[in-house]
Amino acid sequence: MITFDFDKDGENELIIGCDDFYIRVLKNNQFIMELAETGSVSCLSPITEVRFAYGLANGTIGIYEEGLRLWRVKKAIALQWSGESLACAWANGRLDWRDGASGRVLRRVQMRAGAAAMLLADYRSLGLPDLVCVSDRGEVLGYPPYHENVGFNATTKKIPSEEDRLAITELLNRKQALMVEMQHYEANAASEDTDDRPTTGMPTNTRLQVAITPNDDEGCLDLAISTNNETIVRTALVLAEGIFESGETLARHPPINNLRSLLYAPLRPPRDVPVDVHIKALVGYAESEQFHIFELTKHLPRFAMYRTAPSILSKTKSDNFVTFRITERIQRICIWINQNFLLDEEVEIENEDMRELNITFLSLRDKSPLNMNFAADGQVKFTTPNIGLAGDLIQSLAIYLNVGDLQSMAHFPDIEEKLREEMENAAQVGETRSRLAAETAEKAQLITALLPAAQDAASYDLNEMLNRYKEVILLNEELLTGCHVRRATQEQAVNSLKNLHIILRQAARLRVGKYSKAVVAACRKAVQDNNTDALIKILQAGNC
Repeated sequence: MITFDFDKDGENELIIGCDDFYIRVLKNNQFIMELAETGSVSCLSPITEVRFAYGLANGTIGIYEEGLRLWRVKKAIALQWSGESLACAWANGRLDWRDGASGRVLRRVQMRAGAAAMLLADYRSLGLPDLVCVSDRGEVLGYPPYHENVGFNATTKKIPSEEDRLAITELLNRKQALMVEMQHYEANAASEDTDDRPTTGMPTNTRLQVAITPNDDEGCLDLAISTNNETIVRTALVLAEGIFESGETLARHPPINNLRSLLYAPLRPPRDVPVDVHIKALVGYAESEQFHIFELTKHLPRFAMYRTAPSILSKTKSDNFVTFRITERIQRICIWINQNFLLDEEVEIENEDMRELNITFLSLRDKSPLNMNFAADGQVKFTTPNIGLAGDLIQSLAIYLNVGDLQSMAHFPDIEEKLREEMENAAQVGETRSRLAAETAEKAQLITALLPAAQDAASYDLNEMLNRYKEVILLNEELLTGCHVRRATQEQAVNSLKNLHIILRQAARLRVGKYSKAVVAACRKAVQDNNTDALIKILQAGNC
């Protein structure tokens, strides 16, 4: 956690890195912003008045500026702001100094061993902090702060300006691209029949086309990558954050005997967050030795894993729903649906007088239905067995409509029963821990009494001494057994409290603004009082 003036109102907010892959901004006991990431947030570090750095448990680091992520890299174990750059320590002992705005590497140093820790300290007592790095073999290295114009040594000559570097980089990239293109043309022209195909090696009107369609059988989204002519897609590289189990990249390279102009890649987003999918494809002919690289970016909306379903599913009775009231034109609701769901056809109103909307979706993950009903009087009803999905929908709709405060009524019988079970488990675990603590204290007192008796018996009766020590050994074994039981009980208590926290957090996300804040405060009091009925009432109606 760090304090940071996130909204630039002159007052610091609390920036919290959470285990559920979110960076949350807390102000006046209310979360005003959530930044989705791809792993558990392990560290946060303020940089300037508008920037802060973050690190994830999977090794990813990056920088946010006014709520927008500037850049990110993976596999760093520590980060510090040094001078005008971000210093990154990598697991293999490499140290990078990166530009804060773009992530460009300014300098790179390789240590003789893996990095263990990194910190800023005035090691030389000069009044300026140095970057101190410690390796896993105990080696300590120090580096002065890095400054853009003078580097690490103020006496060195001034390095080229940023504009000069960008111009040189752009020229080198253009030169490399032209050389690769010439090699491609020469290689393909030597192997192809000029009567059948153009001398350029590929039709000039070749385009890469991308489409995303739901796949009910596989429970995923099919990313279709195709060309608009007889060329084939040799290989496709799909880059997306938090979608693939093995990382953030998926490569598809079919065998030579199965090359076509159409290639599919499965997408399974585990969470409902918007994602930009970057596609790089090698396009050419089957016998080509070199290929053109096409790049495209496809935006995946937040609720892409829900496809439209027949309206007959909306008639199915369900006891799991949340209702609330808003005053908004149905046209804006349609725009919100079109922006956040993956639809074959956009939702449009039939006429200007239309004031109601009913639409049904089906989850590709678990085949559960989702029905959204917007009545003419402003009453809205989301019917779904997933309370987390209901909260995400309400938060997304409130942000789009700029709703500051929103109260709701919820009814989720399964969640209420689970809440009751977790409260009972927590109470039972508390009683068990008290009983085990009393038994442990009693056995420890017996051991304290037996040890002096055994020592006294050593001077007059060896058998008595052995019996006393045997009793001590038995009591010690019982203490060890009790210790294992207490540890298992502690783990059970932690799991119950985690599950309870998740349910109460989901209950708070069913409300917005002051009503969400009131739910959090009421839940804390009910948990302290061990009042299960009050918690269920708060889940249903908020803190009314």
